[in-house]
Amino acid sequence: MSNNSCVIRENGETRKSPLLRRPAASYPARSSVNLVDSEATQQPKTKKSREDIKERFRQLYLGENLRLKDVMEILSMEDEFVATKKMFKSGITQWKFEKNYRATDKAQIAFIIKSFKDNG
Repeated sequence: MSNNSCVIRENGETRKSPLLRRPAASYPARSSVNLVDSEATQQPKTKKSREDIKERFRQLYLGENLRLKDVMEILSMEDEFVATKKMFKSGITQWKFEKNYRATDKAQIAFIIKSFKDNG
């Protein structure tokens, strides 16, 4: 058998077939192949850590009610903190920042306000 063919056995018959893959020598070396190219593996391109910008993020995102996109842009310009949207979202979850209320939370708040108004 030559390097350019392989043996195929179907229905009890043996036949030679052209090799469908490239020879191993034509593939790039494993060390030169980047197998992981994901946002999750990227590190923020920053001189500051995420904890350093936490309060500024809180002020912009919750205090000034800015969109995440706008906060990301401001932090990248002012604080030289550049990170992906996914990284910011994981920070929001980790810091337990909630910008939007659930329907049950709204109902409880409305009940408390109503009871304060009724009692004077």
